[in-house]
Amino acid sequence: GIERVEDHARDLSAAIDAGLRRMGRTVISPEERPGRSGNTCFLDDDAAGVTRRLGERGVLVWGEYGRVRVSGHLYNGMDDVERFLEALADL
Repeated sequence: GIERVEDHARDLSAAIDAGLRRMGRTVISPEERPGRSGNTCFLDDDAAGVTRRLGERGVLVWGEYGRVRVSGHLYNGMDDVERFLEALADL
């Protein structure tokens, strides 16, 4: 049901958030679970460049205006989160 989908998206978002914070990234999405969605945003002065370079590695995000949005939802899993975090760390 919808509650399970919502929980899954929030679990992914929490893992993305934690990984970004471990890297020293500034996360601008709500940290508290009730305020989370499937999207997690962080600041980067070269958001478009990060988007392009991650895309070259097969990791799709959206980035513009100094922020990058990472979206995790029903079709994603923790393997996708780990892949994103590893690709970002490699940049």
